[in-house]
Amino acid sequence: GHTIRLGYEKVAQLSGVVLNEENKPIRSDIVLEDSQGKEVKKTKSDAEGKYSMDASLWSKSSYTLSFFNDSSFVNSKVLSADLLEKTNYKISDIKTILPKLRGGKKYILGGINFYGGTPELVPQSYSSVYSLGKLMKKNKKMTIRIEGHINDPGNSSLESHENLSEQRALAVYNMLLLKGIEKERISTIGFGSMYMLFPLSNATENQQAANRRVEINVLSLK
Repeated sequence: GHTIRLGYEKVAQLSGVVLNEENKPIRSDIVLEDSQGKEVKKTKSDAEGKYSMDASLWSKSSYTLSFFNDSSFVNSKVLSADLLEKTNYKISDIKTILPKLRGGKKYILGGINFYGGTPELVPQSYSSVYSLGKLMKKNKKMTIRIEGHINDPGNSSLESHENLSEQRALAVYNMLLLKGIEKERISTIGFGSMYMLFPLSNATENQQAANRRVEINVLSLK
């Protein structure tokens, strides 16, 4: 079937600052994309890490801001429809940290989410994966292992949903292949619920969401 969505355009005013791990300003490419991963607008942060953009957005829709440069790991921020409406499409305090890209270090791939109980990425996740692909194209010798993690409060186990965590890692893997990244540069593994960030049975909803994550282990940059 088909979905008919009613709405109208709103002009959004977005601005913020991009910093490194030492809270020092850095230059970054910044791309605003819709819920299907289609580019809406792009800009760059200046020498002070500051940026701003105006963009016509579809009301009642969510968007993603993706940040990347050659020497940092990527970061993405979801601008939900509720947040945009609450702020009347004016957000001026978006602070983004881009950690230094290093071999032998793990990074959480932000902005990633899956349909409940499935390995299928929700469309809003595409921007994060595309940004990772751009980073790998700029760092042509970069090799990674995609590590999937599942939420199962009170049951820290490799066997707990190991297959689902592996399939979720493979979903990211397959998208990178579609973006032209060589398969020899990517491997995958699923850790089930063995390494939950918040393993207690009374974990909050936000903590449980944090357990459902994909980490990128940068094996080598050379």
